[in-house]
Amino acid sequence: MALSTSPRRSRYQRTALGGPVQGWLYAAPTALFVIALFVIPLLLVLQMSGSDWPLLRGNTGPNFPENFVDAVSNRLFWASVRFTLVYTAITTVILIALGLGLALLVQESTAWKGFLRTAFLLPSALGLASASLLFYVLYSPIAGPFAGLMD
Repeated sequence: MALSTSPRRSRYQRTALGGPVQGWLYAAPTALFVIALFVIPLLLVLQMSGSDWPLLRGNTGPNFPENFVDAVSNRLFWASVRFTLVYTAITTVILIALGLGLALLVQESTAWKGFLRTAFLLPSALGLASASLLFYVLYSPIAGPFAGLMD
């Protein structure tokens, strides 16, 4: 058996774009969505909160401390903060307890186990299936609204 003199490549080196570049390319679409749907709106909200920004006129200049002083001095501010905290705490506890109870219910070996699993999973499966069909029709080269663009 003759030994090969050519160096062996690992399966990771066989790709056209190997190593970290390929990882960044895989992460790029998610990073773009996070930037477009989270970072940019967050920066706009921060700019709006420190500016005099009437609804229909746009930014009319900085108004940094006055906005927050007005918000805290509003008579409904602390009541709304309290309501939000209580509401969040109560709904979190109820939803966790409900989710745990339903998970334990479908784990028990009963005659209703199959029915309960179907009843819990069917709404999410139908939503996914209907969204899939919607996008299938949207991108259809025959009947979709973008059919003329896909030639």
